[in-house]
Amino acid sequence: MTKIAISGHRHFSEKEQLRIAIQKVLGEIIQTNPEKGMWLYSPLAEGADQLAASIGLEFPEIKLVVPLPLSQEEYFKDFSTEEGKQEFHTLLGRANKVVELPAMQDHKLAYQQLGAYLVKECDVLVALWDGEGGKDSGGTGEVVEKARASGRKIYWIYCENGKKKSENGKRVGEIEVLN
Repeated sequence: MTKIAISGHRHFSEKEQLRIAIQKVLGEIIQTNPEKGMWLYSPLAEGADQLAASIGLEFPEIKLVVPLPLSQEEYFKDFSTEEGKQEFHTLLGRANKVVELPAMQDHKLAYQQLGAYLVKECDVLVALWDGEGGKDSGGTGEVVEKARASGRKIYWIYCENGKKKSENGKRVGEIEVLN
């Protein structure tokens, strides 16, 4: 099985460009590994995780694995909308496997543990990310840095973080392969 991990921003715009890019990347991974099934690891956080999981489930070759960094009650404290919580439940109901990571009280440590788990488990990382360095402990930048250090193939789909605009000249949905 080829293992694909998702990491990305919770807030973004231009969802349709990102949808097209995710479909293209997952299609390419399937084409380059036609004899293998696929596991898609997504923690189903609002934003990129949920978008990628819903698109991944459109492909019959892809099975969904949901690693949970916190108990659902604690995890939902980091969700900002009821719609995000409902989508979480919908996608969780379609998961082939749920992995409950060891319990941690501190959310930052839980997300660091999640990032390390995703990198350890994956063959390929798909990052919906603005390219900003790993400033947030457990954030996408840190996950990308760990994946690069581990020699993982990374599909970087440029995604503005909804909190601020980046000025690196990339277009939303632009794909770059790292490593």
